[in-house]
Amino acid sequence: MRMRGSRIALLLLMLLQCGGLPGIAVGSYLSPYMESSGSDFTSGVNFAVAGAAVTQKSAIPLGLDTQVNQFLHFKNRTRELRPRGAGSMIAESEFRDAVYAIDIGQNDITLAFLANLTLPEVERELAASAAMVADAVRALRASGARKFWVYNTGPIGCLPQTLAQRQKPGDELDAAGCLAEYNAAARSFNAELAAACRRLAAELGGGEDGATVVCTDMYAIKYELFANHSRYGFERPLMACCGHGGPPYNYANLKTCGQPTATACPEGERHVIWDGVHYTEDANAIVARKILSGDFSSPRTKLKALCK
Repeated sequence: MRMRGSRIALLLLMLLQCGGLPGIAVGSYLSPYMESSGSDFTSGVNFAVAGAAVTQKSAIPLGLDTQVNQFLHFKNRTRELRPRGAGSMIAESEFRDAVYAIDIGQNDITLAFLANLTLPEVERELAASAAMVADAVRALRASGARKFWVYNTGPIGCLPQTLAQRQKPGDELDAAGCLAEYNAAARSFNAELAAACRRLAAELGGGEDGATVVCTDMYAIKYELFANHSRYGFERPLMACCGHGGPPYNYANLKTCGQPTATACPEGERHVIWDGVHYTEDANAIVARKILSGDFSSPRTKLKALCK
């Protein structure tokens, strides 16, 4: 599916170009910003970095502020090269009309717990992370961006990796079998992020050139897949399809999917999680449809509505 008009930017950060908005069609992956050759930015640019967190506390030194700076460099370099017919060739109007998507925060939860913080301390750390997401939106707005799509974080306590590696004797599990404390931290971060989105909408909106800030509830979308998995035809929702060790989680450190010791589930089985962390194609297809419906966004907005 292609849409006329604007493009799209993604920041774990992504820049999504609505002129090439992929919908849920196969083969519509965005080229990474740092890919050295073969990049195609006609549908947008992906600034995401595996393992990155909002803050710089991750072992990956490419937090959200770095990704924002990389976007600003990308935009400035595009301006320099465009007159020569080189570079991304994204026009100023396309940068202005792009949708800037931000999806980050899960690694911040993991890092906070690894630091042996109490839940209240974790929540304070995550409140600071949510504030930094808001600062990233402001920085992008100052560069001319007008349309923002912010995703909250999913139920990290339901991931096989979390359950297999972080669960201790006596830890509380919720009704779906997920680690309650980790999910409570995710909900706390999401509440802070939702409040930040409301403040940003009031602060940056208004007028003909006002910004639009949409926050999408990924937690609600993804938790449903665990809590009501049979409704979607999924089996063993807390067990990785590809991994090692078998039930209940099929996840073992240093024996993860891709290692010789790991095996995949039989073809035809439907799992929510592929490798202990990432969702399967079947699960992601459901997630994508729910995102695009607009039913889980505040304000209730369809992504394609921003591409006008």
